[in-house]
Amino acid sequence: GAMLTRWTFMDDPELVGPTIFHTLYGQLAQRVFEDELGPDAAREMLKVWYFWQERFHWMIAKGRSPWFDDIRTAREENLADMILGAGRDTQTLLTRRLGTDMGRWRWGRAHTIEYVSPIRRQGFGKGLLGGGRHPAAGSGETLHRGAYAFDNPFEVSISATLRMVANLNDPHKVLAVLCGGTTGRVFHPHARDQVDAFLKGEKRYWWFSDDQIKAHARSELQLNP
Repeated sequence: GAMLTRWTFMDDPELVGPTIFHTLYGQLAQRVFEDELGPDAAREMLKVWYFWQERFHWMIAKGRSPWFDDIRTAREENLADMILGAGRDTQTLLTRRLGTDMGRWRWGRAHTIEYVSPIRRQGFGKGLLGGGRHPAAGSGETLHRGAYAFDNPFEVSISATLRMVANLNDPHKVLAVLCGGTTGRVFHPHARDQVDAFLKGEKRYWWFSDDQIKAHARSELQLNP
């Protein structure tokens, strides 16, 4: 509780709050739906956020719903009961996954993104060809996109590719960053040299006009037939 009370509501990799919140959120959804639907049907529905998430938020905001009662028990549970049970589940899961020291339950330890090459997505050599695995900020609900599958938390499966800010009064350059680099050629110096900048939220100048591209060029690639 204290960790969530101190949380800034930012999904920052160094914070513990988002790890607890997002884990509890998933466990709460599972507890709310699985008694009526059964574990298998609930699992299939929860895999697709669009099927249930908006309704789930509405139920929580209202504070009461027949779904909050666990029909497997004799008493009638409410939202507070569901949250308490989900909290216990969260502590068990995170202790098993990240250890007993809650200070080490940082979002960046649980929530990671891996950049891989289409040439080698799995197995030996993928780390050599790709951009590696990194702690990731954001979540499915933030501008710094870092969405993940409900049944595979918290491995980022949807992220931004390009972030760009364009001053429409400046015809010569834009501010932008790619999550890898500006070339797709394996082992090229610019194949993955923007990974760190992308993860930190930085942006770089990209020269836009032909004359400025030429003025700042360091090398030239010619494709001859």
